[in-house]
Amino acid sequence: INACSIDKGTGSQHPCSKNDIASQGMGHSQPQPDGHGHVGAGRMVMAMCLFTMTVMCIVLVAPHVRMHGSSFSITPAAATTLANEVALPRPLASRIEFDATEAQKLTVAVLSKELAQLRKELQETKKELELARKKQTAVNQKPLGLDKESVHDPSRVCINMPEFLGDTAYFAGAGYDPYMCFPELKTVYKDASQADIDAAVARLTQDLCRELARIRGLTPEEVDPEADFWQQPVGPSKAGVVPHYPEDHYSALRLLHTDKTFLEYREAQARVLARYTVNAIGQLIEPCDSDPDAEPPRQELASLGSNSSCFHKRSDKQLIDKYGYSLRPWVSPRELARESLTMQHCTLPVRSHRASYADWLKAERMRMPEWKTFNTDNYEYDTLLLLFDIMYERETVFTRQYWQGVITMQNPFDMYSIQDIIFTLQPDLIIETGTANGGSALLWASILELSEVAGGRVLTVDVNEPAWQPGNTWGGVARNNPVEHKLWKKRVTFAKGGSTDTQVLQQIKAAASTAKTVLVLLDSGHHAHHVAQEMAAYCPLVSVGSYCIVEDVKLSRWAATGPLEAIQAFLEQNPNWVSDRSRELLFTHHASGYLRRNS
Repeated sequence: INACSIDKGTGSQHPCSKNDIASQGMGHSQPQPDGHGHVGAGRMVMAMCLFTMTVMCIVLVAPHVRMHGSSFSITPAAATTLANEVALPRPLASRIEFDATEAQKLTVAVLSKELAQLRKELQETKKELELARKKQTAVNQKPLGLDKESVHDPSRVCINMPEFLGDTAYFAGAGYDPYMCFPELKTVYKDASQADIDAAVARLTQDLCRELARIRGLTPEEVDPEADFWQQPVGPSKAGVVPHYPEDHYSALRLLHTDKTFLEYREAQARVLARYTVNAIGQLIEPCDSDPDAEPPRQELASLGSNSSCFHKRSDKQLIDKYGYSLRPWVSPRELARESLTMQHCTLPVRSHRASYADWLKAERMRMPEWKTFNTDNYEYDTLLLLFDIMYERETVFTRQYWQGVITMQNPFDMYSIQDIIFTLQPDLIIETGTANGGSALLWASILELSEVAGGRVLTVDVNEPAWQPGNTWGGVARNNPVEHKLWKKRVTFAKGGSTDTQVLQQIKAAASTAKTVLVLLDSGHHAHHVAQEMAAYCPLVSVGSYCIVEDVKLSRWAATGPLEAIQAFLEQNPNWVSDRSRELLFTHHASGYLRRNS
């Protein structure tokens, strides 16, 4: 899958090959391929011209035709009209224009011959187009790397998505976006021995091998429980269906989304794993009686995988939609069983049952009008910014950004925009949800100090205090303690608790009631429901002309977690608010999130 392979004009998807790579020129108009390569396009045009000429001959000459049995002749005046008005080949035009006698010999047989030639041209064009499609498919399944023509053509850029995303993110996603999470069995069955756990792993391995054997046309004994998916043998009945996998890991990974047996196996995995996976108190995800709302009973370790009656009331698709996909569906059956039962693990969103995260990203988030989130009319800019944003996230650049020696997890473009808002509005209260390391609160306090805002303060909220210890932390390498900084002591107040907790909201509202100008920054949880709750509670505290800034809206586009949907619903219900897109400095994490209160 190639990020550049979506038609700019129509939004349709094409493979990225030497004959069909979407133009990535920086705003220049480039000829767009027709989705089948250029082979046969010229012949198609010629054939259509011949057809048009033939029809025009009949229309222009018809009034002057005199029938003679099975043939006809035309008058000299009609011959002149034919020569002047119709773009016939030069020899034929000369004969008609200068030799009326010869022109009168034009018969139905001549026209029939032209039509026969036209049909022949069309048939040849169809064959060439079909050949072009086959060549395109072959190119799409080549080992990784750019075509030589693409490398040397300055108007084309091709992104190798498996290498760009990495093996796990190619299927799982660019950011941490868990769907459902489950504990390891040892924390659920505390009295279980290691032998009991190993027995459950062995049963799950065996069930996965059975599914893999069924899908690959093998017997269960022929499946290698220690081999990854592309290393498994193929039965005779599937020999023409399964692609030939190269030994290179990334090359093999790229072919997985084209392998129908792999996609079927991934669905089967979800069905099998749902029968083995329990929550913290040993409950399966499905009830085992006729009431779908009933509380699922606790399952004994020895019975995991055997009680399939709990799942018969849901279709396979419903069960998969509820459970999600495995994080690494290509690993060996034994490794998958071990990861699922002996480690804390999470499943992934199904994402419309697309073949991979990369496939979903390309098909549903690139060059789609409803998902052109960056503030530009140029689809090439928008696609490039999206890919850069994903790279920024995957490289965890935000964990290496510091303000006054404190980790500050803010996009630098948005830092500049927000500091300008602070300087312009001179707010005496900045409310921030999501303190994290404390770097952003210290940054806003510094801007207040530099802007000489008398009495200006930052009130920051989080469930955890910005505790500090030197060395590695979840957010990066800590160098300085923010709470020991003089500006923290002077201008920052920390409120501990959930941003929507009643006690916290009372403290926030009390502070806002005495402030003249209030600015709000929402940067805690990013799922739609939580963002909507925060917006309902905090945005009304903003003073007229100020902002309620919803952060990390980017996640709605490539992680499907929801800030954008919450913003859209809020703006529909509150016409006195607008999204001020002039505050977005091209590359932003808060697209459409700079909400300004107008009244």
